[in-house]
Amino acid sequence: RKGWEWRKKRDIIDRKRRRNGVMSSLFGMLGTVAAVMQNELLIRRELPESTVMNILKGVNSGCSVLCAICVFNIYWLNILFARVQAHLRRGQDLNPDIPLGPILKDRTFWLEVCLCLAHNPPWFTFEFDVTNLDNTIVYRSETLLCIVNTLRCYLLWRVVTDQILDTLPRRHTVAMFASVKLGKEFAFKLMLNGWGAIWYIAGAWSFFVILLGYWFRMFEISACGEREFHQTGNPACAEDSAINWTVAGVGTFPQSNNIYMWNAIWCIFVTTTTVGYGDIFPTTHLSRVVSVLAAFVGIVCASLLTASLGSSMQPSPAEMSATLVLHREKARHELLVLAQRLIAFWWRRRKGTMNRRQRRLDPFELKLEFKRTLLDTQVEVEDCAGISKKIEQIVHRTKYLQRALDAIADKLWEPDVTEMHMKHQRRHRTTIMGNLLMEQEAKPHHEEKNVRSMMLNRRNSFIQEARNRMMSRTSAVFSASIQETMFKSMKSPMAGDAGFDHHRQIARGDIGSKEEKRLQMAFARRHGGGIDDEI
Repeated sequence: RKGWEWRKKRDIIDRKRRRNGVMSSLFGMLGTVAAVMQNELLIRRELPESTVMNILKGVNSGCSVLCAICVFNIYWLNILFARVQAHLRRGQDLNPDIPLGPILKDRTFWLEVCLCLAHNPPWFTFEFDVTNLDNTIVYRSETLLCIVNTLRCYLLWRVVTDQILDTLPRRHTVAMFASVKLGKEFAFKLMLNGWGAIWYIAGAWSFFVILLGYWFRMFEISACGEREFHQTGNPACAEDSAINWTVAGVGTFPQSNNIYMWNAIWCIFVTTTTVGYGDIFPTTHLSRVVSVLAAFVGIVCASLLTASLGSSMQPSPAEMSATLVLHREKARHELLVLAQRLIAFWWRRRKGTMNRRQRRLDPFELKLEFKRTLLDTQVEVEDCAGISKKIEQIVHRTKYLQRALDAIADKLWEPDVTEMHMKHQRRHRTTIMGNLLMEQEAKPHHEEKNVRSMMLNRRNSFIQEARNRMMSRTSAVFSASIQETMFKSMKSPMAGDAGFDHHRQIARGDIGSKEEKRLQMAFARRHGGGIDDEI
């Protein structure tokens, strides 16, 4: 359709996904800030039906709806992106028209929508009383729904991961080539790799301490407090269990909302570090649940920090190579000292002027130490490289030699290579078509569209196999050619080579070109695994 051209472009779809992720987190955080403001005003004796409270509730309602729309767009673009990926990887038909059915069947979508739409609308309020350890506590709807709104902070995780993945160039092509999904799990592993992981873990730790501290404070505050809240009409506030609280190990005391934000953060911090001084402790069931979450978060963050530091402190291959080279240079310096000691020992023993310390020396041990140090000084620089560095050097040299051999073989044997390639294609074409036709007859009608992709995959596999065989045989022929050139250039017989006399006859012209070709092919079969007579 007109205007749907962008739905077939993967980069544009990915850019729209990131943009909707940023917008959803922005609207979600604005709504959360509005909910926190109205909750704090309510604690400071602001009426729930006041104009300021209704304005803040209206702002939260608008941001909640916009956040839910952005989340819907993200899921819609995810389905479209998956279809484009399937079209590019497996050649499936691309249908850019996305119905609502797949989106509405996703449970994760409904969970995110509920988190975005859960809020306290304007001109609406209620109170909720709970009996907790023989004590009565009353919560207001603004407080409970404000805590629910803070769960929208998970939207920031999508923005952070998208930002990390956006720094990777051509990540979709690389993911297709390596058959790896570069998603949020891959971004999380990148975050924990290197010294930058310390800042990520410290930031996450601080974020959870502040968030759980706010939850702890809200669950410890009761709406029955006359100093903070406006007088409520809930009859539970008139009960003695709401006025005087009883805590095991402490006794009975008048209930008062005297916990401040800094005290709550301090309580959560010492809980995450598994210290727990006991100066501040939870008195409600919900605040105890928050303390359990804080302990779990502390264990996870401490484990991640330890693992990250352990992997970051491992020396790199370059540092290991430098350490070995420095060890060699240190051994050279020690070798001079040992040589000086040996010469001095020999000279003093010959002159008979050895002192008491030199008499206690064992000349055999001194010579062994000198030999060991001498071996350390004879290490080459390439031997000081680590295992991974050596493997990398071997791979690079092998690739360079392979490219050089391919280039020389293409120049020397280009007609024969082309003929071999065509012969392998003709040999396997009939077999491929016959097998695919038999499979097509055995399969139902709805799988006929996969026949073309199967033909392409099998054709590519057979071509790759033929190319590998062709290059191995070409290398054998090239080796035979080099060996023949070496034979011709030598003036004296090669010891132990039975075919040298034939090559001398070829050089003198006693054997014709056919015999020369036959000997060359025989040498190639003997050293390279055989080659067809048609070459």
